[in-house]
Amino acid sequence: MRRAIRLIIYVLLVTGAAIFSFPFLWMAATSVKVDRELQTEEFRLMPMTPRPRTVSPYVDTRHYEDLDGPYQEAMIPKLAALVERTGFAIPPHVNAELAREQIARGLYDKLRSRLPKPLWLGLSDANQPILDEGRIVASLLDAAGPVVNRQMVAEVFANVYRRLAMGPIRLRSYDRVECELGEGASLSRRMTNETPAALRLEDVKEKSEPYALLRYDFSDADRLVLSRTFEVPGEVSLDRLHRVFVDIRPDDTWHELWLTMEAGGVRYRAVRPWPVANYDVTAAQWQPPGPDDDSTKIKTWIRLEEAGRGAGVLADPQRIKLTFEFRRSGRAGAWWRKLALNYNRVLDNMPFWR
Repeated sequence: MRRAIRLIIYVLLVTGAAIFSFPFLWMAATSVKVDRELQTEEFRLMPMTPRPRTVSPYVDTRHYEDLDGPYQEAMIPKLAALVERTGFAIPPHVNAELAREQIARGLYDKLRSRLPKPLWLGLSDANQPILDEGRIVASLLDAAGPVVNRQMVAEVFANVYRRLAMGPIRLRSYDRVECELGEGASLSRRMTNETPAALRLEDVKEKSEPYALLRYDFSDADRLVLSRTFEVPGEVSLDRLHRVFVDIRPDDTWHELWLTMEAGGVRYRAVRPWPVANYDVTAAQWQPPGPDDDSTKIKTWIRLEEAGRGAGVLADPQRIKLTFEFRRSGRAGAWWRKLALNYNRVLDNMPFWR
């Protein structure tokens, strides 16, 4: 009897501990989630596993992974065939069959809210139940035909097409004067590609803005290097350089971007990498040592620290050398970058010791 009572007590204690521990587990797991993981409708306790990719661009198979609705096995292959009939051009550097499958899944997700509800419930025009699943699927596909067009396919493809692209590189001085480096040349030619075996650059448009698409393959390399020495317009004084920034569309691979800069006879290196995480266009910013370091400003930049002077370091007062190095991340490195991302944001936004 005593053993039974003791067992019941232990079960109650363990159950209570699990219940009261759940909020702490929830907070710990949420603290390492990226923004898009916090905005989903379905409940997911643990954060998504970061997946470093060897080759990019690529098709993301996780965006439409969890679909809700009937007749998926029958409809998705038919929708994939419909994608091909719209004439939408899938980029040649991604797997076309996989792209059509993921587009079809995305179309199914859109059609769930766009097609009349009675069709999904298997009801005829007379509001009578249709017992043949094949007829239900056929009626859904008939209704989808006029709705699915090239524009819709393009919108869905944009949700699963992951690519790494860089916009123009800009400088800003403390005098609030800005300039664009290499202006006049196409973006794919503004930087010297020092790793051509693993990287190709192409000019593309991102929402009508010019970008350089970085097509890379880490199969036989662990880094990609882009470097260039730029002439700086006379109105921008490098002695008063405030910030270097560039718009980047990351490909959610969690690789690392490091910046090295030479200006005024000093070499600077970033104190930490910019993580190639998420997939929305973001302004990557770096800043050499200055008065902002000890201010209470929200830090939206990565600090550059002095790494050398003297012979071999660019000293021309109107020239600047920038080297962007993309370093490959493994699974452990990607997890570390994800774990550190939000905590670095907190430290950048909360001036605890500044």
